[in-house]
Amino acid sequence: MTFAALLPLLSNAHAASAVQAVHLSPDAPNVDIWVNGVRALEDVPYLGVTPSVVVQPGSYDLALSVTGDANAVLGGTVDVADRTAYTMVAWDAVSNLTPAVLTNDVRGLARGSIRLQVSHGAVGVGTVDLWELSTGTKLVDDFQWGDTTRLDVPRGELALGLDLDEDAVPDVTFSVPDLGANTIVNVFAINDADGVALFAVYPDGTTARVNAD
Repeated sequence: MTFAALLPLLSNAHAASAVQAVHLSPDAPNVDIWVNGVRALEDVPYLGVTPSVVVQPGSYDLALSVTGDANAVLGGTVDVADRTAYTMVAWDAVSNLTPAVLTNDVRGLARGSIRLQVSHGAVGVGTVDLWELSTGTKLVDDFQWGDTTRLDVPRGELALGLDLDEDAVPDVTFSVPDLGANTIVNVFAINDADGVALFAVYPDGTTARVNAD
């Protein structure tokens, strides 16, 4: 990775915004992350997460490309607010490599709870319902690919299920370990050669993969 290109963007003492990136395109090679037309982070592998880079608030053109290919840059613009953390995601199949930017907001989170920012990034998987199995509670209805929602839950283990065919019976289940408390964790539904899984990304770049039961 190369950070020199980001030096002009580094924050001053009055702004503490941060951007990290995660590669979730299962059939794509390593990718590069671009900021304002400059290749800033290089050679990020599948399921790789970059360190958070501190930047000044403002509007940035964030883009991505297959590593080494300067002619295949895709992207969009993100408005970075003061003292806010963001996660840029490279996802979908390589033929439709797409960026998304998520805001990692912990405001209003009760102490002792964890905020799960859940995103449907499972390539080839259609609309799903997300269930909490121990109580039989439907947490998210009609969750489409690319959707993101936030769930505040007490600290502890979770039994989650994905209903793939709208019959109120989860087809894929997950035993999610205790992910901690007092923070936000991005949890991505993914689908790769090892099957459907959940991939958790912490603000510090720590990750955890939870395979289906």
